[in-house]
Amino acid sequence: MGSRLISESDKDKFDVRYYRWSMADAQREFEQNLPFLRSVQEPSALATLQYLEKLSPDQRQSFMLASVRKANGRALELLGEELTQDECDQTARYTSNILPLVTGFVDKLFYERYLGPDKETRPKKSRLASLVKQKLNRCCGKVVSADSRLLWAHETTVEEWKVHTSIDMGGSPDLRYTQSIDHPDGESSLKNVISMHRWLGFHHTEWWLSNELQEAAAAVSIEKLCRHFLEAVPHLITGISP
Repeated sequence: MGSRLISESDKDKFDVRYYRWSMADAQREFEQNLPFLRSVQEPSALATLQYLEKLSPDQRQSFMLASVRKANGRALELLGEELTQDECDQTARYTSNILPLVTGFVDKLFYERYLGPDKETRPKKSRLASLVKQKLNRCCGKVVSADSRLLWAHETTVEEWKVHTSIDMGGSPDLRYTQSIDHPDGESSLKNVISMHRWLGFHHTEWWLSNELQEAAAAVSIEKLCRHFLEAVPHLITGISP
């Protein structure tokens, strides 16, 4: 989406607020021992969690905040801040060490799903889709578009802005979501491609499930993540009118 109908000053105001909220949320996630990160099963997510758990508490906190700062370059520029050399080094170490961890979890999840003792209870996307819709209808609004039974979007209105929650269950991941804050006319966005891992400075938030018993937990997890961001939206958009 373009930004033709939203002023640069409003986008800048939002970017700074989003950055500060993301920093505060990274601190919350650290203090609560990574509950949101632990709720997502997917190779990159599990690798990131394993990487974090190998760090000392002080290193973990510092790295998590550095990751948020790196992902919010425009906000740093507006605030007259720059990444320190130590922050650059921390994020570079993560980048150079994460791939082997991801590969290990890809192999593990593939084995559990297709070759392990639970291979007869593989997850079913149709059943997972039904569970996810039931959960998100309660917090994200009604379904407003559906390209297929595995691709759809919910919509709710917050202070005149449209907040969309898009679900993608096609391809390799069993489940992926993003959220966006959109102009009512649908032509521009304050922010799009929002998800928990993204606001913490990492990657997309996806689930790769090993068996059907994990479907309910994934549906609960995605509802919590979407609701958490939706609860922050009123503060993020205060004084910014479409």
